[in-house]
Amino acid sequence: MNNTKYLNILFLILVFLLSCSPKNSNKISDKSFEKEQETLKKLIKYSWSDNILKASQYIVYRGQDQSRRWKSICTIENEDEMLYVQRVINKIKRAIPHKTKYSITKTDSDTESEGTWYVLHVDCDGKKENRPVQFAFLRIDGKSALGDIDF
Repeated sequence: MNNTKYLNILFLILVFLLSCSPKNSNKISDKSFEKEQETLKKLIKYSWSDNILKASQYIVYRGQDQSRRWKSICTIENEDEMLYVQRVINKIKRAIPHKTKYSITKTDSDTESEGTWYVLHVDCDGKKENRPVQFAFLRIDGKSALGDIDF
């Protein structure tokens, strides 16, 4: 009888610890990532067709202007921003080559000084490296915009 009591207590402690883990508290439901998934689809399409104008509407500004940095999207009216958007497009094309099938394998979120980052972990078929690519998005004025790519 005593062993059963101790096992029940250990089980309750384990359940409590698992429910308090940072991994679980940081999760957002997949439905919360619909904006990011749609934005990723658009960015891939615009990148594959080299449409800088349309792609710029979904890329976070990271330039020198501190009042806009991480708070607005890029415009291609400024040459530096246009060059930055082109670099992001090229990075997307390296991450997901033209006509490559891809799938979102995991979603995650993290709050930092810039705001809440919504991260999509993406696997690509036929890619030499088997590592997933991470596309990190911020929401700017209610709209999802790409802020970083890691692979």
